[in-house]
Amino acid sequence: AIGIFTQDIGFILEPGKAGIGSNIVTQVVNAAGNSGNREFHLGYDVTADTCFTWFKYKTNILGEDSDGIYFTLYADAEDFDQVSFAFGVDDPANYSLRGLTPFDQIQNRLDQYVYEHILSGNDTIGTIRTFATRAHYDSSLYHMVVKIFTDSTAYYWRFITTGSGKFDIWSGANKDFETATSDMIKSSQLPDSSQMPAIVRYKAPDNRKTLVSSWNCSPHVISVANYNNRNVWTDVYGNYQIRTDIPGEISGTSSSGPTRDGASAKPDLAATGNFIITSARLASLFGFWGPQDIALGGMHNVNGGTSMAAPVVTGLAALYLQKVKEEENRIATHTEIKYSLIHNTRQDSFTTFNVPNDRWGYGKVDGYKAISNPAVIGCTDPAAFNYDPGATVDNGECIPFIYGCTDDFALNYDSLANTDDGSCIYTTGISPNDPDGVVLSLAPNPTRTTAVMQYRIRGSYSEARILMSDITGAVRQEWILDRNAGYLNSGQHPAGIYFINIELDRQRFPAQKLVICQ
Repeated sequence: AIGIFTQDIGFILEPGKAGIGSNIVTQVVNAAGNSGNREFHLGYDVTADTCFTWFKYKTNILGEDSDGIYFTLYADAEDFDQVSFAFGVDDPANYSLRGLTPFDQIQNRLDQYVYEHILSGNDTIGTIRTFATRAHYDSSLYHMVVKIFTDSTAYYWRFITTGSGKFDIWSGANKDFETATSDMIKSSQLPDSSQMPAIVRYKAPDNRKTLVSSWNCSPHVISVANYNNRNVWTDVYGNYQIRTDIPGEISGTSSSGPTRDGASAKPDLAATGNFIITSARLASLFGFWGPQDIALGGMHNVNGGTSMAAPVVTGLAALYLQKVKEEENRIATHTEIKYSLIHNTRQDSFTTFNVPNDRWGYGKVDGYKAISNPAVIGCTDPAAFNYDPGATVDNGECIPFIYGCTDDFALNYDSLANTDDGSCIYTTGISPNDPDGVVLSLAPNPTRTTAVMQYRIRGSYSEARILMSDITGAVRQEWILDRNAGYLNSGQHPAGIYFINIELDRQRFPAQKLVICQ
């Protein structure tokens, strides 16, 4: 098993035969992101009250254009069809409203660019460009991209809502995550109601749902948060470096969940990420040292973040895959790998034992427990015929109960049934518990020309025959048994009543009466 971690995503591979499909990706591990302390998410329940949020001009943003105001909106169609929205612009010098667009609904903007201009006299203060569509992977989901071009970097731009529903917005954040101190959505230093009465209806952003990349939204992907494992080290110059981070606590920058739809707990678990000591970056070879470089020679350094935590889980998932391959000669599924990891985590006072939650997931990864307590594969549906109470991961092979006669010695044996319903029918004198005996059926009965004989025999014997006798006891016809069905040509016998017996090693079993009509 091989674990490869690159660009914040880990792939666990099971080497196979050469050629196409030689490597099977059985698990994907994703760094949750380092935006847990950044307020670039906005989401709330829309009511008839007209609420608004300010967006600020930013440079070097993460968006389709390098500068300006940029954000994306997602909402389930049923949650946004009754929402009306507009855009406005305020001058923060005196919080005066400089302009406002008409209210509109997203249905009027689907699959087209819509440009709206806010003017001051004959001068354009700004242009709002929107493009809305239904998501290509889910037609019940709206996606709207908003870009505002403004002639002043000082203005605050409103996104205004009214109606009924809810939505989520993520703003374009600075590309320089290390030095940026604020995001595009204004969350602090707001005016009070005496300065601006409308501020009572202001909706502030939050740092929830800050997972990075759509990969993290998949229930099949393991999303990894980052917690502190050390806060001191000695740098390459011999200086003692100390941070205020508390070992054992979740990193303040570790991104939090949940996913937009709240369908699964995210992140899934947390691993040590602040701070990780590893081999040095290439720059250290040229003497570009800093406080993060450690040990004599500067060939090792310290780094932190979910990009450091996720490879821990990637390696562990590869070990789990290898263990299953060596001990059970099979390839573990992503479902059981994830189950074993998240259900064998550690909880402590930092995780608060209230797991899963939006910061820790199911808790702190515990490699020894995960490898020592692998998932048990089986049918987990209590209503299934083959329910396994010890199984922890469903194998997708649950079998429903099928009721019928399950005794193949009975006349009405049902080969498809797996649960006996007590309906078995036996020939006279034969009990379902008899260790030895026979079952014989004749159809049609009465008959004119031909009757089909079907029989089953329980027990061992050296000689088996079927005898046809008339009412005087005289044997009229005899068959040696070598198959489970035979045909009686009743046309060669005169009309009357006959008795058909199975005889095993000269022992006759109770007869079946056969009526031959003219």
